[in-house]
Amino acid sequence: MSLVSALNELKHLLKSVNQGVNIVDQIDDYLIPRLNRLDAPLLAVLGGSTGAGKSTITNSLIGQVVSEAGVLRPTTRSPLLLCNPDDQAWFTAGGVLPELPRSTGARGTGIGLHIVPLATIPAGLGLIDAPDVDSFEVANHELAAQLLRAADLWLFTTTAARYADAVPWGFLDQAAQHGVAIAVIINRIPPGETVEVVVEDFERLLHDHGLGHVTVFAIEEHGLHDGLITDGVEELKTWMWNLVADEQTRRQTIGTTLNGVLESLPARVEEVAAHLDRQADARDRLETIARNEFEHAADSVMLQAGRGVALKTEVIDRFVEHVGTSGWMDQLQRTAGRWRDKLVSLFTREDTPEDLAAQEIEGGLSLIVTQTLLDAQDRVQSTWAVDEHAPTLPPIDSDDLSGRVDAMVAQWRSDLLAMVRQEAQGKVGVARGLSIGVNAIGVALMLAVFSYTGGITGGEVAVAGGTAAIGQAMLSAVFGDQAVRSLVKAAAEDLKTRVYALANSQGQVAVDALADLPTHNDSARLRSLVEQVAVEHHRELPRGGNTA
Repeated sequence: MSLVSALNELKHLLKSVNQGVNIVDQIDDYLIPRLNRLDAPLLAVLGGSTGAGKSTITNSLIGQVVSEAGVLRPTTRSPLLLCNPDDQAWFTAGGVLPELPRSTGARGTGIGLHIVPLATIPAGLGLIDAPDVDSFEVANHELAAQLLRAADLWLFTTTAARYADAVPWGFLDQAAQHGVAIAVIINRIPPGETVEVVVEDFERLLHDHGLGHVTVFAIEEHGLHDGLITDGVEELKTWMWNLVADEQTRRQTIGTTLNGVLESLPARVEEVAAHLDRQADARDRLETIARNEFEHAADSVMLQAGRGVALKTEVIDRFVEHVGTSGWMDQLQRTAGRWRDKLVSLFTREDTPEDLAAQEIEGGLSLIVTQTLLDAQDRVQSTWAVDEHAPTLPPIDSDDLSGRVDAMVAQWRSDLLAMVRQEAQGKVGVARGLSIGVNAIGVALMLAVFSYTGGITGGEVAVAGGTAAIGQAMLSAVFGDQAVRSLVKAAAEDLKTRVYALANSQGQVAVDALADLPTHNDSARLRSLVEQVAVEHHRELPRGGNTA
């Protein structure tokens, strides 16, 4: 893998996790273009604070007014790139800052590079007059930062009155961390002995910030002649022009920044990886909360079922009362028709007792499942709300959930009845029992299931346990004790499987909301890629600052 390929992979991964935008921009705007063309012109960016006189210095360096200077701030809204005509093609074609629009001719007003070819600029040098780093317009100061990250050389400009401001030092500290080639211009120094005092104090601050090696240029405050500084920029101009006049010096300057930026990547990427780890930890934590809450919801459903909550209705009480009266077994054995007629006559509607009881059980169970899942959703949302990394939990469509729960319970009952029919096959003795109706036996099996699910305590035994016992007695009379145990166990396990599956699917909806959060695999991959970048860096550019 080449260094450029490794940088591209690193960039794409950072984009995929929506992190490290400054690193991504610098890879796109500077590293890859520069690595592809080490012999391309050196790009110097004149940046700094509002009112530092960047445009005036730019004009004075080339001896003509090309960058508008004035009292209106910010003055530089569309950054100006000055270059020799021989180098125009490199900059126009997007050799650096490829995503920024280009313009020539009349200066534009939007965000983009306005390219002005001038014969007074030496070949091999591009000079950008950048927007203010502390502009009140967000787009301006963001663009200024982007331009500085794309520079081979920072020409950082401040004034005697503002060189201690916090914002400029934030950029200077960044330059120190990234190993960028930099020079500092202190503009508008009051004439006289003040120059030495200001420079000495500023150099002390540079040393404290790890920039003691930086070259400082001091420009005294003088009146302008035709908008140009007539005295004070010659030293700066000579220094800059000499940088590109000597090929080795130019390559060393480029190499200083190129290697500095590459060597800064591991620490910068580690900050991103650590942030991803924190987000991944949050993702794991939030996923655990969601899965646990919905698993506990399923536990709660089965517990309530075992306590007979779904059996506490008048219809079921009347059904149980009459199938449990003395002599019902004799009626069962003599004739199913008379037994059925007796029970039907107890109800005023056309539905049979077993149908009414089944509907009540299904409705009660559906209500328990639906409300318990909705409660779990509320608990997840409340817990997530206090985590800064948590997304908004998608709301549950209660009507849709209720419909899915109803369908689940209805399918459970349907499969339960199929089990009854399957158990009856080939058993002559069961035929008489089935003559009372598969649905009635199915209700009895449903009643028995609720005692099997467990959790019955205290007074609840009379509600669930007694009711279920009536159902189990009826089943035993039809199938025998061993078959009943198998039927009840199978039906109960089937219900449990369906309840947990539904709860898990609802929990998965919450988990899916975390999809945009990174995983620990992302941070591990990020660390692996930046390590690969470091390996390729030292393989392809083994001689430090020299890119020759």
